[in-house]
Amino acid sequence: MDEPTRLGVGFSYRVQVCGEPPRCMTKVLRLFLVYNYNNVRKYYINSFIMDILKILTEEEKSFLKKYNLSPTDFYYAMGESVKVYHVKAKEAGCQYVVNQCQYGHRLKDRSGHCIVCNPANIAFRNRESGGGIVYVAISGKYCKVGVTDEKRKSKKESLSDREYRLNSEGGYAGLTGWRTIMSWSVEKNVGKIEREAHRILQKYKTEKFYIYSGEVRKAQEIFVCPIQTAIDAVKKAIGIIR
Repeated sequence: MDEPTRLGVGFSYRVQVCGEPPRCMTKVLRLFLVYNYNNVRKYYINSFIMDILKILTEEEKSFLKKYNLSPTDFYYAMGESVKVYHVKAKEAGCQYVVNQCQYGHRLKDRSGHCIVCNPANIAFRNRESGGGIVYVAISGKYCKVGVTDEKRKSKKESLSDREYRLNSEGGYAGLTGWRTIMSWSVEKNVGKIEREAHRILQKYKTEKFYIYSGEVRKAQEIFVCPIQTAIDAVKKAIGIIR
């Protein structure tokens, strides 16, 4: 098997081969197999990391270090179309791929966007699949469904900071008095949950232009609906995405 093929399917194959032993085995045999399973799994993960590191240039390794990305986040997809590697990378549990962009870079997210050309895609993907806090905030008749993924602070501190930002410089959407009335901590898919809640509330959506830091911006996360409707939308979104 050539190098690209081995790297492309190897890790997924290893995970399948090294699956957890069935629970019906005797306790002693199961302990023996679990011990060996963990050792074999650790060996193959380390091997996979080394394979990817051999492929990456020093510049690419520095990029991974700068943005706190692991080699295990990447699937080798040189020569494959986005339609093909998107599915394979997802099956392998990889958020990113090694696949050349039109400007010669080789690091992309699995949707085909070059993360070297636009590093903002890293933050977006982390926000989409990572954990965080989903909240409902209100100001008068307006409701806002948003998220915060601040991991270095407590939930209370994160929400307090978000309220401060929502009310600074004239307020989000040109409104003041924003306060969070309900929040949920989720371990993953915080961005997807937010988008699903917005989809559910689509018919209540409104847009407002406002000035923030001297720039005209458009608020697109506000809804004119009963508070309970917004809360129910988030609960439903969490149930769907989880």
